[in-house]
Amino acid sequence: MDREIRWSAESLRQLKKLGEDVASFEDEFADGRLPGDEVTGIGETRAKEHRMTDRSTGSGKSAGFRVYYRYNDSTVEVSGVFLRRELTQRVRNAIQQMLKAAGPL
Repeated sequence: MDREIRWSAESLRQLKKLGEDVASFEDEFADGRLPGDEVTGIGETRAKEHRMTDRSTGSGKSAGFRVYYRYNDSTVEVSGVFLRRELTQRVRNAIQQMLKAAGPL
């Protein structure tokens, strides 16, 4: 099943800052896949954190980008794009709260 992929205004700003590597994110959804690990502690919201390679630094997925997205059966909404090195516990907590506040799609 193909899902519509939408980018929030904040994620588009982050994408411009981080470059085009993350643009290949949409390719990861071929054949109805939902890549990434479930984000927990956000109530009824279904969301995932997907790790992606940062080709500009030559590092792998562990040091690359984190793409956070909410989803349902027909839609994926990208909520945020972050470099791994930016993700302190404080930032992760803020992301979790943002996803929870946004609620289910």
